[in-house]
Parts: sequence; C-alpha cells; structure tokens
Amino acid sequence: MSRYINEDLSKKVLLRANGICEYCLITIEDTYFGGELDHIRSLKHGGQTESENLALACQPCNRSKGSDLGSISATSKTLVRFFNPRTDKWREHFSVDIINGAPANELKCDNRKLITAYLRVGFESDGAWRTFGLRKDFQPAVKLAMEDDITASTVVAADGLKNLDSDYVQASVKFVKNC
Repeated sequence: MSRYINEDLSKKVLLRANGICEYCLITIEDTYFGGELDHIRSLKHGGQTESENLALACQPCNRSKGSDLGSISATSKTLVRFFNPRTDKWREHFSVDIINGAPANELKCDNRKLITAYLRVGFESDGAWRTFGLRKDFQPAVKLAMEDDITASTVVAADGLKNLDSDYVQASVKFVKNC
C-alpha cells in the first residue's frame, strides 16, 4: 500500500473531478487553500492508491474527514459512515432550502440542517437579509447577539483631545458605543 500517487493517476483524478471538490461540490478555485487528492478509504483501513479510491477534495473536507470512515452522529448517537463520492449520490443525501426566496442558504444532510456560519449585513433591495457565508475552516467567536445589536467605534489621536487625563500616554484613544 503506497501513499505515492504518480503523475498519470493524479491527472486522471483531477480531470474526472473537473476542478470541483467531490465531497461538497465547491469549485476548488473558490477555496482559500485549494484542493488535495484524498484516499476515500484510507490506507490504514485497507484503501488502495487507485483511481476509484481517490477523490479531489477541498482542504476543509479532506481535513474534516481525515483517515476516518465515519463518525458518531450528534443526534442519533450511532456510527454514520462518511459520504463516498464513488458510491453515494450527492442529491440523495444533501439538499438546499430556500430562505427569504433565495436558494443555497441552508444545506441539509438527510433532511437535517448542517451547522454553518453566516454573516448578516443589512438588507437587499427586496427586503431579504444580505448574507455572506463564512469560510468553513473559520470558527467565529461565540457572541450572544440581540436584535439590532450594533457596536460602533472610532480611533482618534490623543493629542487632539481636550481634558484627557495627563497620565494618559498612548498615542490614540478608541471610543466605543453599543447602539
């Protein structure tokens, strides 16, 4: 069992994938870290370095899967095997809900919502929230957000402020207001 993937085999896998992660279907050029060749069934579990056992994966998919074959489901507490791009059909397991009239905002696996992070910034002209998906390898800090919870801040030069404490030695002052 060799980890080495020769150039011809690499080209064959890359051509078959057509520049798309075979797990999540993101275009590799749209990812931050690019793509990696992945053993669908890892070598330690008897997988071979051959075309049918190799997939193009974006780095978050490959690193999340690792060499495992499955994981314990948070909801059912049972072992669930990972998606196999050679034997499973993506649309039979995954779906996209429509939110505020726009598709591709809520991804589901076997009709269970997948947890992801979005940033809501203002509204579109039709009144729908303007949303941006955060990179899957980015974990935002946890914060309890209240409705209309907005913080504004500005930094000004300290030497331009009147009545500043004479012991203050920093070059600037940051003013913060939670609106």
